[in-house]
Amino acid sequence: MKKKRYIIIMGCLLVLIVGSFWVRSQLFAVKEPGQIPFQLAEVKKGEIYSRVSTTGSVNPVLSVTVSTQESGTIRELRVDVNMQVKKGEIIAKLDQDLFRAEVLQAEAKLADAHANLAKERAGVQMQKDRIAAAIDESQASFGKLGEEYKRSKKLFKRDLISRYEFDSVKAEWEMAASRLKDSSARIDETKVKQSAIMSARAKVKIAEAELELTEVKF
Repeated sequence: MKKKRYIIIMGCLLVLIVGSFWVRSQLFAVKEPGQIPFQLAEVKKGEIYSRVSTTGSVNPVLSVTVSTQESGTIRELRVDVNMQVKKGEIIAKLDQDLFRAEVLQAEAKLADAHANLAKERAGVQMQKDRIAAAIDESQASFGKLGEEYKRSKKLFKRDLISRYEFDSVKAEWEMAASRLKDSSARIDETKVKQSAIMSARAKVKIAEAELELTEVKF
């Protein structure tokens, strides 16, 4: 009796095992090679999700390189990576000591240029004064000796003075005329000095531009 019961139990287990394999084969049946396995299930309403898994690096949509017109040592940095900034906002400050020194140097150069211009102007004016004084003196001497020459000429024609006296007066008058001519010709010397003034003015303009540029940096 016990042996018959054992056989019945073993038969039931065998049926259960065979049945489970059959159900499994029906759920994941593949009729032909290459077909995707499918699973039978009850139709239910739900959500469908689509996921993509991959590896790689994330790149920004817009990349901006921030730089300055002048290089230098950063004294203060007010932003950090990934911080949002606005137009006109100060991002960093450079060390101003070097720029301050450049401004002082440019100011000194401008002052020297102004001093050189004033020196050239003073030299031209002094030269003009000397030439004008020499011309006035030559004109006065030429006029005075001219009167003496006319009077001596009349006296010599009347034999009231000697040839030697007449020739002496005439020689002095001719020398006075030569000095007047030379003094008048020296006016052209001021034109050379005028070119020096123009050069000094140009140096002033250059120094002013350099100072303005250094002030913009500062």
